[in-house]
Amino acid sequence: MVSKVYNELIVQYSGDNFLHYAAAEEGETLQGGLNQKAAFEGFESGDLQFTRFLNTSTNDHVFTADPLEIEVLRSNADFVEEGNVFRLFQTEVDGTQAVHRFFNTETGFHHYSTDINEIENFEASSSYTSEGIIGYGGVVDTREAEQLASQQSTIIVSNRFDTVETEISGSFNLPVSIVMDLGGG
Repeated sequence: MVSKVYNELIVQYSGDNFLHYAAAEEGETLQGGLNQKAAFEGFESGDLQFTRFLNTSTNDHVFTADPLEIEVLRSNADFVEEGNVFRLFQTEVDGTQAVHRFFNTETGFHHYSTDINEIENFEASSSYTSEGIIGYGGVVDTREAEQLASQQSTIIVSNRFDTVETEISGSFNLPVSIVMDLGGG
């Protein structure tokens, strides 16, 4: 059994003419109002080291472990090397899934996916060119994916209070199991 030490949850951030892949910490620095989707998990222990490059002409990020592609991108003035970001496995092992890379010929953006339905849609689209499987990443935990999709926060109130004021954007769930003492004293 191959040892897998998880490194980062890679999140897809998207909006109007915007597509970006990053760890959650970097995602917090991006513009507000973007859609978020858990893409895949990177590893510390995989045998493929991925380097991230920024295309300054399109604002697209390219993740690659291919030594030839790394050299080509390093020699292209439009690309800035941003460093090593995560590892994937070269072959499928228990607990991993294939990470596919696509290139959108209309926007110039690269797209990374492990979602079979999304992959099939891209492969059927004339706007996307498949660049194949770039490696095998961790399966996104269902809880992580749901929390990220809903952008939920947990607020715990442990002190008695008379009045609460809050401003919320997005949705808010108040569990029915909360017991409220509305008596005045």
